[in-house]
Amino acid sequence: MRLWRAMDRNGYTGQWSCWSECREDAEAYLDNPGYGGDTLHVAEVDLTDARILDLTEGNEFLRLASALYDDEDEQFAAIQRWSGQGLGYAYEVWENNREAARLLAERYDWVVYVDDYPDGAITWCYLGTEPLAAEEVS
Repeated sequence: MRLWRAMDRNGYTGQWSCWSECREDAEAYLDNPGYGGDTLHVAEVDLTDARILDLTEGNEFLRLASALYDDEDEQFAAIQRWSGQGLGYAYEVWENNREAARLLAERYDWVVYVDDYPDGAITWCYLGTEPLAAEEVS
């Protein structure tokens, strides 16, 4: 699969880097201060044996809780915690919770979610430990 990322010329492609399915969505980050960077990159990623958590369909918080916790009571408690923290998007869970981030990285290679910038973009968050090989594109 081809994934796109706006970043600095020698930008980061390792764990927790985020990638777009669509070149146009990645290009939106070329001029987004604090995120992205001034250079567009592309990576060819083999997902054949990848462990992928897809949060793009249904209730993303319920799917995330089910992926992180085996016990239904733990799932319910997690959703309650996240609601109490005012989180509006699933990605805020692992950005603000070390335990959730640790569990995701242990169990998955990628987490895919609907992003809020650009609105409705599909984002692939890389959880692997080896940086991805990416090429600069014009």
